[in-house]
Amino acid sequence: EPYIKIDESEEIFRFRFWSEGKPLGEYRRIPVIRMITYLWSAVRCGRRIIRHRSFDILHSHFLVPGGLIGSILSAKSRIPHLLTVHGREARMSAHNRIVRPFARWTMKRVKALTFTARHIQAACESLGVPVKTTRHIPMGIRNDFFAESAHGETNRDMSCIRIISTRTLLEDPYNISQLLYAMVDVIRVNPDVRLTLAGDGPDREKYKALARELGLNNVVNFSGWADPAQLAAIGVAMDVPSHEE
Repeated sequence: EPYIKIDESEEIFRFRFWSEGKPLGEYRRIPVIRMITYLWSAVRCGRRIIRHRSFDILHSHFLVPGGLIGSILSAKSRIPHLLTVHGREARMSAHNRIVRPFARWTMKRVKALTFTARHIQAACESLGVPVKTTRHIPMGIRNDFFAESAHGETNRDMSCIRIISTRTLLEDPYNISQLLYAMVDVIRVNPDVRLTLAGDGPDREKYKALARELGLNNVVNFSGWADPAQLAAIGVAMDVPSHEE
């Protein structure tokens, strides 16, 4: 749906763009034409909303393209722009000569930056654009996220250690193969350890083949994409979370 009203304080506006049904971040190369349609649609939708609403802060995610969209809208509306930078796009902005100028232009126009990890902050600083206000704010999970599922967890098998990874199944930049290779050494020490890959992505079949090659068929479970409720139910049964930091 293009518009969803959650309550009096929260509304969701969606816009269409050409992506062939998958996130832009899953393309192995920058999808230039699709990115242009994304930028055009997002700016058009954003300007339409800003004309009919009153806002104090414009908050965007990801240095490029989200931050670029935010800076364009901020320049037009003069609403202060807060940008949260997550990871892959910061590294790409620091090293890709095509993306780098857009990233620098974006950073020159933000009022404040937040980073989800220290290495992301270092990547942004390498662009050479000082931002007066910066904060390191790791991504977290609400205290009550697992509460309901944990309450219903009664048949948990305590005989083995269970690890969960919720990354997108994409080798660059998440290096899921490294986790699979590590499991070979882990089960050599403790055969009762199990790994669940709770996610999906373009390298799913590649990882399944690697797991078979490494003899991990009975060790690794590919549970697939899960919505928040399903992820909470899976998570309460795990002992060790694996994530990028």
